[in-house]
Amino acid sequence: MIKILLVEDNPGDQIIIKKLLTRNQSPQFEVTTCDRLEIAKVSIVKNNFDTVLLDLTLPDSDGIETFLDLHATAPSMPIIVLTGLDVQEIAAQAVRNGAQDYIVKGESLQGILIRSILYGIERKKRISQEVELAKTQAHMHAMQIFMQDVTHDLKTPLSIIMTSGDLLSRYVPLDNPKVVRHLKNIIDQSDRLR
Repeated sequence: MIKILLVEDNPGDQIIIKKLLTRNQSPQFEVTTCDRLEIAKVSIVKNNFDTVLLDLTLPDSDGIETFLDLHATAPSMPIIVLTGLDVQEIAAQAVRNGAQDYIVKGESLQGILIRSILYGIERKKRISQEVELAKTQAHMHAMQIFMQDVTHDLKTPLSIIMTSGDLLSRYVPLDNPKVVRHLKNIIDQSDRLR
């Protein structure tokens, strides 16, 4: 079930859009409506919507600022502008600032609207996957650097310990069993660490 928040102040448009979406068999949509930008902002924070359909002309906000304000509240939320404003400059500005799509209300709305919703959700998933991949790559790179640093930091003292153990075995009299046992531990453990 795809959860949609429809931000539309015209009750007639609310009914039409809701019917267009809910009569669709696959995918299935659950549409929640509100008629004010401030209500939409609160609703987005409180609920787990998959996408938002946003009219730009609302009682408490008008024009591109409507989109920009809502997008600032939920920057990762796919927002599809669905408006009666057929102004190319506003459409370009909305898409440039992160809108998933800009659809002018009209007769052939259902197919375009459903396709736009699905594309918006897929873009959100792709972006999330890219962010996770980038985090994983950064973590792997940090681990690689850490391992190189640890390896480098251990090699020098380990070489000194191994050389010292070898020298001790050559120059120290080995007639004391305790000395032999400790020297053997030094050499064996150094080999193991290497």
